[in-house]
Amino acid sequence: MPLLKTSKMKFGKALKILRSVKEMTQSEVANAVHMEERTYREVESDRRALSAKEIAVFAQFFQVDVQLIYDIAQDSAPVQNIVHEARRDGIVIHHGKTTEAHNEVVHYLLQRIKDLEEQLLKYQQSIS
Repeated sequence: MPLLKTSKMKFGKALKILRSVKEMTQSEVANAVHMEERTYREVESDRRALSAKEIAVFAQFFQVDVQLIYDIAQDSAPVQNIVHEARRDGIVIHHGKTTEAHNEVVHYLLQRIKDLEEQLLKYQQSIS
């Protein structure tokens, strides 16, 4: 299966954000997806590419849509504060306790990212 990595895609960044929201360590995630911890560290630091199958495994583990991982990885949205926003809004997703409500939180955060991206685009257009 082909590996998915381009200069614009940062799957490691996406996984780090999802891991942070769930308040998990790299070791915990690696064990949960049956991956060596060293390999997971390489993935999270974008030194190792992921296959589409591996991305699907992470999406299933984090209980998010694969598209969310791609959206964050494309770096097309300002996601630097996603964890801060989640915690500010009282949203913390603990591993082992993920429910449908938590999936709604992830979708809310994705919509928030898209809204911020649109605002940034409008601002950039207004100053050019």
